[in-house]
This record gives sequence, C-alpha cells and structure tokens, in this order.
Amino acid sequence: MTNRIGILAVILCLVGFIGCAVKPTERPLSDRDVEAARRSLVMSEKTTDTDGVWHTVYTEPSNYLAGTGLRTVVRAKSGERIELWWVVDWLGKGRAFPRWHYELRYFGPDGSSLTSKGFQIGECHFSGGCNSVRYRTSGSGGEGMPNEFLALHWDSWDYGNDGEEGYLDRIQHVYDVTRNWYVVAKGLYRYPQGCVPPISSPPDVCDAREECKPPYRLLKEEILESRPLIPERI
Repeated sequence: MTNRIGILAVILCLVGFIGCAVKPTERPLSDRDVEAARRSLVMSEKTTDTDGVWHTVYTEPSNYLAGTGLRTVVRAKSGERIELWWVVDWLGKGRAFPRWHYELRYFGPDGSSLTSKGFQIGECHFSGGCNSVRYRTSGSGGEGMPNEFLALHWDSWDYGNDGEEGYLDRIQHVYDVTRNWYVVAKGLYRYPQGCVPPISSPPDVCDAREECKPPYRLLKEEILESRPLIPERI
C-alpha cells in the first residue's frame, strides 16, 4: 500500500497536479535593495519628469475563449522591444487548473543569448485583474517610435475578489532599464466607503462602480523582489 501511494505521488508530480518542486531559497532583501525599490516605485508614479515621459500600452479585454498568442509589440529605435502576450499556464507549472492571463516581456538591444529570449516583466495576478502597462522614454520620432525604454511599469489591481480577504490588492512590477533593477511590490488598500467587492464586472474589468472608484488609501506595502534583472548587465 505504501509503495502504491509513493508511485501515485510521483505521477502527480510529473503531470503537475501538485507542486512538488523545491522552491529555491530567496535572497533576503538588504537595506540597499529596499531603498532601490522605493526609488523605482516613486519614479513609476510620476507622469513626466526631466528625464522622460510615460506612455501607456493599451490592452483589450480577453478571456479563455480567445486564442493565446502575441497581442502587441512596441519597438524602440535602440533595438529594444516589449511584447504583450495572452498566455495560459497549464498543469506543468504546478497549478491544479489552467490560468489564462496577460504577461509583458522585455527584449534587450544587444541580441545576446539571454535578452534575445526576453524577460517577463509583469503579469496579471488576479482573475478580475485591472492591468495597465506603461513605458518611459526620453522621446519619440515622427513615426511615434520611442527612442529607448528607460523604465517599464506593470500595474495589476484586484478588481475582482480573489486577493487577501478584506483588502483591495495591488501588485506592481517596475523595471528600471537604465539601472537594470527589477522590483515587485504588493500593496493592500482600503475599499472606499460603501464599496463591496467585486468592484467591476467583466468584460470591462477596469470600469469600477461609482462608489468604488479611486483614489484608494494604502494600508500596507511589501517589497516582494528587488534585484538586477539581466545578469549580463550587472
């Protein structure tokens, strides 16, 4: 009987029904990491400054009925590009059920073996997630192509109700390209008075009900990651 249980557990691990892989030990965040993360988050909140201007990459609502694949590409004169993909995580990633979501990938200009494959910068974390994608550049040519990517910002709000109970969840991904520094931060916010989740309805997941519209009051913030993104640029 014991052997049968052991064999079953191995089979489940192989097909991905349960997460049996050992999670790698995360490097503890130093004071320098936290300070770098704070600078990136402050920078991401600015609409414009002397170093550059933020531009929004618009996304269309999607669902599991839509085919997966590349949705949007933005190329820069520097040779960089960002790609917005509609993807699905199957059982091989340790999930009990498939999950359809958007994710943002960054490709560097140098054509190295690492950057040519791209780096995931952000993803939708919630089933009722309202997401926005922005990039910062020093300027654009007449054809609208950005000169380069100075920074990238993925902002994901839980406009459904599958985050932490009693809080409006927000997860931000910020990549400061000029410093090669990547930050993931989680914020917990208070719902506005009279607002009960979910605060929007599909397919217009970013169209919050009148009593649920921002601004929102931040109650707690946690830095989840703060590190260099591309090893070759360290």
